[in-house]
Amino acid sequence: MTLQAELAALDRASQQIGQIRAGLVDEHTTLKTQVDDLLDARWSGEAAEQFRTAWTQWCQGMSDVLSGLGLESAAIAATRAELAGTDRDRADAAQALHQRLTDRLG
Repeated sequence: MTLQAELAALDRASQQIGQIRAGLVDEHTTLKTQVDDLLDARWSGEAAEQFRTAWTQWCQGMSDVLSGLGLESAAIAATRAELAGTDRDRADAAQALHQRLTDRLG
């Protein structure tokens, strides 16, 4: 089995996921401010309480999504670094073997 990975593609994937996460954080922050203002100052009663409960659950879900995106971006970056290190190690070993063969066989 052969596994091939393009390191530049892994870089792009990690960066894109990070950018998506950052955009969602910004949008959530803006939305949270607006909803919190509404719930704190202008809306009361049973419907407001039900919405507040649902909003809290939604915010927890968003937090989970953001955490997952951060972990995925970091995992891709770590995999890229590990693969690059393996490539360097293999290249160094091949170079050392080539040098030994050249020294021995002339």
